[in-house]
Amino acid sequence: MSIIKPLTILKSAYAKLNLNLTLTGEKTENGYHKLTSTFVAIDMFAKMKIDIEDNPNAYVSRTFVNDIENNKYYNTIVKAVDLWSKRRECPVIVKVQIENPLPYEAGLGASSSYAASVLHALEEYYMALNLGANPLDSFEMQSIAIKIGADVPFFVSGLPYAYVEGIGEIISPTSPVPKEYLVHLPNYKMSTADAYKEADAENVVRFIDLRQNKIYYKYLVGITGTELWELSGSGSTFFIPSPSKELLNMTETWRKEGIDTRLYKAIY
Repeated sequence: MSIIKPLTILKSAYAKLNLNLTLTGEKTENGYHKLTSTFVAIDMFAKMKIDIEDNPNAYVSRTFVNDIENNKYYNTIVKAVDLWSKRRECPVIVKVQIENPLPYEAGLGASSSYAASVLHALEEYYMALNLGANPLDSFEMQSIAIKIGADVPFFVSGLPYAYVEGIGEIISPTSPVPKEYLVHLPNYKMSTADAYKEADAENVVRFIDLRQNKIYYKYLVGITGTELWELSGSGSTFFIPSPSKELLNMTETWRKEGIDTRLYKAIY
């Protein structure tokens, strides 16, 4: 083991859109819903400053996010550090600062993207600390990722887009997805737990069919005059893939009616 000073690693945690997320009707033994979807990372991102140092006299790691230890609002980061340090047998002190955080409960995978960025930063630190060591292979990284959350394996994979099955752990290459997306973030949120609970109660396979989403979709169509809006995952983000010039020319009019939008690009 080489002795090095604490490292500061900068990461960009990207958001992702869910294209055509559908529940299969099956569940795992633990009660998690199985699904199919296509994930695509877009150029909406949060900046992360990750300071890591060895903690050799301790048995467990310590994690601070925005100066708060074990910050409950960023529990996926805390879990990522804990699982990684146990796998590597390397207790560390991790301090994370997040600038311009991604919207939560919006179907954009914010907490999963943060966790994946921290996992990659921890591996970079370990390889610098242990010259000549072997990095964790993709299977080992994914085995950690799926224990954190269903979307984390996609972000850990580094793929710009992929077809996803199971509870998010089965990731396959897919044909190219649209390059541009017109995105609208409503002023309401939809937690993953609540969305799945309501989906069970209402026996729906698409989250856009949930009560609040249906109501907002009708409102959105009424204001914008287009039915091309899609919903990202179990959150509340609506988007239009490959928007036409005609639609883009209408966005200023929509803004005056309270519908703010922004054009994002896939990162491939």
